[in-house]
Amino acid sequence: PLERVNNHDYWAAWAVMVTAINLQDRAMFHWAVEQYAVAASQVDSQGYLPNELRRDSRALSYHNFALQPLVMVAIFGEANGEALSALNNHSLARLVDRVLRGIDKPEIFEQVTGSEQKVDGLREPWSLAWLEPYLSRYALPASSLLDVNALRAMKNSRLGGDLTWYFYTPAKPKKVRNLSIEPFVQE
Repeated sequence: PLERVNNHDYWAAWAVMVTAINLQDRAMFHWAVEQYAVAASQVDSQGYLPNELRRDSRALSYHNFALQPLVMVAIFGEANGEALSALNNHSLARLVDRVLRGIDKPEIFEQVTGSEQKVDGLREPWSLAWLEPYLSRYALPASSLLDVNALRAMKNSRLGGDLTWYFYTPAKPKKVRNLSIEPFVQE
C-alpha cells in the first residue's frame, strides 16, 4: 500500500534499473520506471515525502537517503528516453530543493515533524553524492548554500563509486560522460 512505500522501494527500483540496463531487459526497465512514478507521486507540493516524515528526528536524513536512488533512476531513465524528472509537476526538483534547504536549515523539518533533526553526516560527500548526477542535467537550486566544489570527489558505493568521475565535466558541467549505457532499441 502507498502508505508503506518508502526508500526501500526506491532502492529496489534503482537495483532493478541497473540490472535492466545491463541485461537490456525492457520489462525490468519498465518496472523500475513504474516504481519511480509511484515515488514521484508521493512528493507533496512542499517537496516532502510523507512516509519519510514519519522518521521523526531522522526525517531529513531519510529524505536525503531516498534521493540517492531516485536521482539515479531518473538520470538512467532519462538516458533511455523516459522523462522521469517531469513527473508529478517536477517532483524531483521539489524534493531536491526541500532536502538542500533542510540541510542548510534543519528547523524546517523540525517544524513539520516536531522533532529535532539528527544531521550527522549529511554534509559529507558520500551522503550528497547524488548531487553529481543531478547536476549533470539540472542546476543547483538557487536556495542552496552548498559549495559543491568543496564536496568533490563525491563517492558512494551504493550508487556506483566515484560519481564525480562519472558525471562531472568541468569544462561542460551539463554534459554527462559516456556511461556505456546503451539506450534501449526502439521497437
